[in-house]
Amino acid sequence: MSLRRPSPLANNRSASASLRLPNLSINRFCGIRDLTISRLGRVNLIVGMNGAGKTTVLDAVRVFASRGNLSTIGAILRRRDELYEFKDSDGDIVSGINWEALFWQRQLLNESPILVGPTDPANQLELTVRAPDPREIEDLANPRAIAIADGSWTLVAKYHGEEHIDLMEPVMVPAVPDIRMSLVAKRRSRSSGTSPTVNCQSIGPGLLTNSEVRELWSSMALTDEETKAVDALNLMYRGSGEVERVGMAGGENFTVGRPIVRIAGAEQPIPLKSLGDGAIRMLGFALGLANSHNGFLLIDEVENGIHRTLQPRFWEMVLTAAHESNIQVFATTHGWDAVEGFATAVARLESTEGVLIRIERDGDDTHAIEYSGTELMVAAERGIEVR
Repeated sequence: MSLRRPSPLANNRSASASLRLPNLSINRFCGIRDLTISRLGRVNLIVGMNGAGKTTVLDAVRVFASRGNLSTIGAILRRRDELYEFKDSDGDIVSGINWEALFWQRQLLNESPILVGPTDPANQLELTVRAPDPREIEDLANPRAIAIADGSWTLVAKYHGEEHIDLMEPVMVPAVPDIRMSLVAKRRSRSSGTSPTVNCQSIGPGLLTNSEVRELWSSMALTDEETKAVDALNLMYRGSGEVERVGMAGGENFTVGRPIVRIAGAEQPIPLKSLGDGAIRMLGFALGLANSHNGFLLIDEVENGIHRTLQPRFWEMVLTAAHESNIQVFATTHGWDAVEGFATAVARLESTEGVLIRIERDGDDTHAIEYSGTELMVAAERGIEVR
């Protein structure tokens, strides 16, 4: 049985007024032709079948937060393995990003733009691709350094009337002449405005590397957030040795640094990894929350590494931090335990709005169904499938 027709959301509607994204519209972005999520909360849990577009929603929010920054887009496409490798004229292996994958049906030069943002068109980010203007080439780079060949293009990002232009030098593959590719290192940029980006952190679905932990830790060491990281780890280890401190250790054999913890009663700190993947995952969540104040936190496959019995307390931690630090959280899951724990935490913390969003795909059409906290509790208590 599925809960198919939700009633109007019952949570505090005034809370949505302070959200950067009270709702969300995605058009012609990657695998989503058109999707409208009419209601978002402070914390949003996204569910759906494999291939429905859950991770694409996270990527769209990330691109919106960056205002179409080309480095952010390139990172997303690299993570998706949208790459080509070929030999250049010197016989060296060169890799390039398949920028066509950013657009619906991989139509790079389609005149229809990508649109991402709130449902209000005035606040949406617009991404288009067009042929370069010779004046832009003169403005942005030495013309001799840019080969004005067939297939050159510029990515234009517009937000609130401001325009950001990225001029790309094409790398044409002789064997596949219709493929348009480019090297990020060759780009030149010009912005007509100073529209601010939004702080955005992305966690998962895998574990953070030591380098990523060190970078995120540097902003919270010796602050109150350090205590919150300890509290997050102790969600997992109550009754089996309390974590007292967290830190980063380095040295000749660990030039990057590695996270370590001190356990109550132990003589020496131990590597965090010795506590298992769940500990690294939990620290990652704490670091993400600490570094996304006044912005977005994106968590892919949030259930990874979190035991079902910890789910309610975990979500209470996320809801509380999101409320206190003005963070809007978007997380995806396949797990019923995560949905049930989320519903329980939302019911306990009525001050923070939580919404579950079910993404469904029917051919080329993508739809969203939103469930309020009240509806979630009914579904959880009755075992109604909402994933």
